[in-house]
Amino acid sequence: MSAGIKCGSFVPRWKRATAAGILAVGVVLLAVTGNARAADNFDLGEVHPGNKNLGPRPGPPRYLDDYSALANTDRVAFLDKIHYLPLSKGAYLSLGGGYKGIYTNQRNMFFGVNPTPQGPLSHMSFYSHRAEVHADLHLFDNTVRVFGEVSDTLSAGRQKGGKFPVFESDFELHQLFADVNFHVGTAARGFVRMGRQEMKFGSGVLFRVREGFPVREVYDGIRGTVRLGQRVTLNAFAVQDVANHYGSFNDSSAGTGRFAGIYGTVAWMPKTFSQDLYVLYYRRNGRRAFGVHGNDERYTMGTRAFGNAGPLFYSNEAMFQTGHFGHDNIRAWATANTIGVNLPRWMWRSSVGLQADVGSGDGNKGDHTTETFDPLFPSDGLRYGFGLYGHLSNLISVGPKASITAVEPVTVSVSVLGNWKETRTDAVYVGGLGAPLPGSANTHSSYIGTSYIMFVRWAAAKYLTFDAAYQYMHAGGAIHEAHGSDGQFVAIYGAFYF
Repeated sequence: MSAGIKCGSFVPRWKRATAAGILAVGVVLLAVTGNARAADNFDLGEVHPGNKNLGPRPGPPRYLDDYSALANTDRVAFLDKIHYLPLSKGAYLSLGGGYKGIYTNQRNMFFGVNPTPQGPLSHMSFYSHRAEVHADLHLFDNTVRVFGEVSDTLSAGRQKGGKFPVFESDFELHQLFADVNFHVGTAARGFVRMGRQEMKFGSGVLFRVREGFPVREVYDGIRGTVRLGQRVTLNAFAVQDVANHYGSFNDSSAGTGRFAGIYGTVAWMPKTFSQDLYVLYYRRNGRRAFGVHGNDERYTMGTRAFGNAGPLFYSNEAMFQTGHFGHDNIRAWATANTIGVNLPRWMWRSSVGLQADVGSGDGNKGDHTTETFDPLFPSDGLRYGFGLYGHLSNLISVGPKASITAVEPVTVSVSVLGNWKETRTDAVYVGGLGAPLPGSANTHSSYIGTSYIMFVRWAAAKYLTFDAAYQYMHAGGAIHEAHGSDGQFVAIYGAFYF
């Protein structure tokens, strides 16, 4: 990849982005003016610090959209008509789509230290987008379902140090899977799913859909889900993660990691106390991470307790990893915790809480034991900011969070997180890479820095949201010793999903 990319090379892409943007704006105006509704029609739920929904329904992942209730209504609005197209008795087709535009401006990504072959990422300013259309076919009274989604992602602007496939993968068959639904009386119901699919479980500490980027996380393989009564849900899957490439219709899972697991949820006391229990297996051949090179065969076992008790809410998760990485044994652990309180509604529908996360580091790189925790597919942006200055590897991250909805359609979330290395002799690891920052190991200081994060969401209309994200990372002693400096991230998102 080149060290710098001139804006002129993006002219054809700007034309495509502009055309797509104009089309999206036109559709948005049609939908908003023809079917204007206040934002209070969204069911955003209680806004908990560290546990925010990424978008109102309908929204990603699109296979969660359920328009079957439209069968018994007069479908007058255009979108209602395409959301439910009856085909025959027991069969219908649902069509939809969306557009998300993202403007990103970041200074000193990865603290301005170079952890990748692209070169130091001192400043990036660019626009990216994601446009998608999907079709959802239900047959034989919903016994069989086929879902397909095609997406177009691109970026245009100044990305010093090269581009990244998570911002641009052109046209791709993003999802295509078939479900076979089943039920056993009233005791159990579920489905078996085969194909390319998005997937997320639990709090997002280990699973992500990568909503903050144009190119979302997706997997190829099989998944099964069984719900036993109202209190037990079991998920099992065997997939491979899909690698993103520049160019159209060339993203592939060939040669990527093999990912499998069992993930169960038990509602011991509905709403008050529920528990996740899981065992995950992930194998990647020829991997370079955490200062180790070799085949990484890793097992992750964990549990999460979560729920609400009156105004109080909590999510407490503990994880342990074992296996082999190259010639090393794996012995790593982590914990991710959020606790808080929903304040009375006369106090602007607010929540305040505390986040405390710890991921283990490796104290001795020469003892053939890898102790650095690997968070697999984490939704780092939700917990540590979308600037990707934090990662649950050799990390202690503690601080308060608050969320305020003073005016009903607008929610403001803020947090201040202090970050330290869990093990001083291990390196600092940044979001999504598993690569150590050069010079960040064996520092005199364990202090990584303080992160100031703000996220604003405006639910403008039924299908339309605008978000703004800001993060300032005040670098600490460990970063200064690695010749890094403060970082800043700003992003504006506009999303229309119908």
